[in-house]
Amino acid sequence: IFLPLSYACKPTSLSSPYRICINASFPGTNGLSYNSQNYKGSSRNAKMYNIVLRQRQYKYHSANDLSQFYNSIKLCAADSMRCLILWRTGNGLNDKNGKIVILVTQYLMFGLRMASFLANIAKIYTSHKFIRPVCKKNS
Repeated sequence: IFLPLSYACKPTSLSSPYRICINASFPGTNGLSYNSQNYKGSSRNAKMYNIVLRQRQYKYHSANDLSQFYNSIKLCAADSMRCLILWRTGNGLNDKNGKIVILVTQYLMFGLRMASFLANIAKIYTSHKFIRPVCKKNS
């Protein structure tokens, strides 16, 4: 399955003024899309009230935003081969002399049905492996 590719322009963005965008929900000639053929998986996120109650038992709390998180998750070779992109070289899509090449992504892309599940699994695994509590519970 090949994924339609386009780009988004946001000149005010410091980290990524131009982003490559895919539409994994775009149906192919058989009427099926990449996303329609993949399982979503559970979010594995805790319920909000459980998070709030758990945080109240500590004296200090911190929160972070994971910047460009999806771009930092590398795919295995088998998953990379499931995300093929056709690209015409040359001066744009209308360049009839441009050669068509196949691009293979090596990183998780936002927009894939499985992306949120895989990102959460990576986040949970990493937190269990590397993050240790730094303070004791309040008595």
